[in-house]
Formats: sequence, structure tokens, C-alpha cells
Amino acid sequence: MPSQAVQTNLDGNYVFVVKPDMSVEQRKVTAGPSSDGATVIASGLAGGERVVTEGQLRLFAGARVDIRPPAGAPGREGGAANGGKSS
Repeated sequence: MPSQAVQTNLDGNYVFVVKPDMSVEQRKVTAGPSSDGATVIASGLAGGERVVTEGQLRLFAGARVDIRPPAGAPGREGGAANGGKSS
């Protein structure tokens, strides 16, 4: 996953997972090696779950997000990649 999705606090590493209702939950993860802007997540996430890659400092459990297309996608100039930002 993109390394910028992985945050750190006193309890360790975590990510904000986007739930089906477009709210987020903070979830503890075990991060593995990082290389070229990507970090391996050893545990804490299921395949296919979406995580926030931009704007995490404004988020809290239950906050609503908007999904933005990856930077460089057709019709998109920059912005969040595979994530969202708080509304």
C-alpha cells in the first residue's frame, strides 16, 4: 500500500480504513518493509479494503470522506490517491 497511508502514534502503526458508508475507522496495523513509496502490511487489513492516503490529520473515527481518483487519472490533476479527505 502507499506508504503515506501508514500513520504512527504511541500505540504503533495505524491506517484509516474507509467503510461502505464512507466513514472511516482507525485501525492498528503491523507494517513490514517499505520500498519505493510502498509499505507491506503484515496484518490488520483485508484484501480490497480502501485506506486514506491524504488528509489524515483532520480525521477521526466516524468522519466522512470523499473518494478521489488517483493522481494522474483521466480528468484529474493531482490530489489524493486511493483515499479521501474529510468533508
